[in-house]
Amino acid sequence: MGIMLQNVETQLFTDSVWEEVVFGLENWNLPPAEIQFLAKSALNEFDLAGQTNWTIRQLSAGQKQRLLLACLLTRYPDMLLLDEPFAFLDSAGVKGLLAFLQQRIQQGQGILLIEHRLELLRDLCDRAYRIDGGSVTPTDLSTLQTPAKGHIPPPPASPKNPKVVLQTHNMSWGGYPPFPDLQIMTGETVLLRGENGCGKTTLLKLLSGLLKPSTGYLQIQGRDTTRQTELTPRINPGGSNSLREFRLPLPVPTPHELLDYGRSTPSHYC
Repeated sequence: MGIMLQNVETQLFTDSVWEEVVFGLENWNLPPAEIQFLAKSALNEFDLAGQTNWTIRQLSAGQKQRLLLACLLTRYPDMLLLDEPFAFLDSAGVKGLLAFLQQRIQQGQGILLIEHRLELLRDLCDRAYRIDGGSVTPTDLSTLQTPAKGHIPPPPASPKNPKVVLQTHNMSWGGYPPFPDLQIMTGETVLLRGENGCGKTTLLKLLSGLLKPSTGYLQIQGRDTTRQTELTPRINPGGSNSLREFRLPLPVPTPHELLDYGRSTPSHYC
């Protein structure tokens, strides 16, 4: 049985893509030649052959999801349990996974899916159930209608004197090419689109201070924030690439402040 949980990070245990794929195969004590063949086939099948020598931290969320699926399916388990497998995939990844699941169904694998985007599964599922209020009831996916494109109201009027809220220039990280310069004005909404692995999450981490840029600068409300200290990652001891947390520079209360807070807080909250 192959199981993919909703949080992919908690199911990756090694430091590199290749080590992650062969980890499970080695635990099955397979011959080295068979391990090589199965691992390479899985990476090719999930379009990760170009990332074979990458570290896990270089992968985007969608690529990590594809890597986990590749690891699960190297041994062709009879049953797959997938919790929102489309969550981090781009449009090409969604189409590829749908086609792949259809192929595995035809090969005789059983699949249990947990998913909110029901329109994706109309032609894939034989049965569907809804869990609500502690009860499980059958659901007919054939009656679902594709969400219609409703009327989109015009955006609100921009401020009379818009100001630059955020500005980047020649900003890059980790040896990759610089991102295009980005400018966001007051009253403006900006959408970032792109395929898995193109750098969307990396850019957001740079903008929020979770990563420090290798080149270029970042200005927020006219103030250069490039030199500010990068937030310190704290690695979960459960695994080298399990869920990461970040220590925010919050003030630490003194013991007297904690006692004063306890005295001022109603007892039923303590």
